[in-house]
Amino acid sequence: MPHMTVLENAAFGLSVSGVGEQERHARAADALAQVGLGEHGASYPHQLSGGMQQRVGLARALANDPTILLMDEAFSALDPLIRHEMQGELIRLQREQERTIIFISHDLEEAIRIGDRIAIMEGGRVVQIGTPKEILRNPADDYVATFFKGVDVSKVLKAGDIAEKHSDHLITVNGNVHPFTNAAGTPYGYLINEQGLLQGVISTKDYDGRAPDLQTLLALRIDDHHSIYNDTPLHEVLDTVATTPYPIPVVGKDGLFHGTISRSRLLQTLSHS
Repeated sequence: MPHMTVLENAAFGLSVSGVGEQERHARAADALAQVGLGEHGASYPHQLSGGMQQRVGLARALANDPTILLMDEAFSALDPLIRHEMQGELIRLQREQERTIIFISHDLEEAIRIGDRIAIMEGGRVVQIGTPKEILRNPADDYVATFFKGVDVSKVLKAGDIAEKHSDHLITVNGNVHPFTNAAGTPYGYLINEQGLLQGVISTKDYDGRAPDLQTLLALRIDDHHSIYNDTPLHEVLDTVATTPYPIPVVGKDGLFHGTISRSRLLQTLSHS
């Protein structure tokens, strides 16, 4: 509403609900601060950029502190840059507030980016509900499969989703060092301690398969080995996997070893998109 200040715009829903001026302005100011507009309460909409104006609309909804926030194609009319910015803002707010948000969209990439769970509808009927990964891997019918055809799986799947854990690639330490099984001639192994934490990538070129002491194995570690977190989107690891001579170890934020991603594994996954 162009005749109202940003603060008045954000407080409009509270005004309609009969909330007193002091309280509604305080709540509106808090909502504006949440979306990064805390210093613009006295401004008018025409003084803001398009993205900032959209944030005012979001602040107006947040000021009411709804249990469920319903957003019906809220970003569909925005240009691509502002749309991407607002998607990121919504993701940040949901992460911080853990508020339930129902977001309606016809843009599958948008749904995949912001949705923890997606409901696919056809003719007013829900045909499948699941995470983007679940729907991509197991579509309920041909309609859903066609809907997801051509989706860039590297933006949906994460490293942990495709990591492989081969026992013959592991050098485990459970009180004792176990021999590395190198039947396939694998030139690299992964040293794991008794807690399942990755200790390093081992070059097996000079390793004869006997059980040396831990210090000997540690000396065989590759300096500054690469590893990636299990929640890293695949599209962010393409270069690393492609340019590293060994399968990249995948770990959790706690250091737990989840497996590895080889070039062949990555190519196989991407070829299914």
